[in-house]
Amino acid sequence: MELFELLEDMRSRYIAVYEAAYLEQLNTYEQVTPEVGFEISGDVFEGLFVADFVGVTGGETSAIEVGESSGALGGQFSGEYRGVNYSLDTISWDAMLFEVTPQPEELVGVDAWFNKWMLIEKQAFVEGQNYSGTIHSMRIDGNQVGVDFGSAPVEAIQGLFDVFAESGVSSVTVVTARD
Repeated sequence: MELFELLEDMRSRYIAVYEAAYLEQLNTYEQVTPEVGFEISGDVFEGLFVADFVGVTGGETSAIEVGESSGALGGQFSGEYRGVNYSLDTISWDAMLFEVTPQPEELVGVDAWFNKWMLIEKQAFVEGQNYSGTIHSMRIDGNQVGVDFGSAPVEAIQGLFDVFAESGVSSVTVVTARD
């Protein structure tokens, strides 16, 4: 199976879990809003973070995160894309950690990639779906890039691999960012 086919299967399983969680939250809260963006402090890229859902009952508001399990990949998968060798270990759609070698001085095009996939101000929910195709967060720390791909399509990961290729990265190991 090709890398992006494998990731599409993983995303589909995650979206099924996400949709089920949305329906479950409708039974818990008076109002549930999917994919709500926040500006936060901390180490998230550009200070932007998207919560899976925000639930409201009475005067109480809660940010709700979906804990993914069935969309996880266990085992190893490796190959090459645009001159970048990759190895995937245990990963989950909403918590991928990309360890890049060599560490580039700059991730060429990462700002444009982030602005394309972090859709806080331009969310466009598709009729009949409870998501808009946005990443939920990104962190960069040295040679590590952590991404919660949220409801983004597989093209977001392909675009990130393009950023790595343009930045002179020769290999990427992808693991889970979960502790």
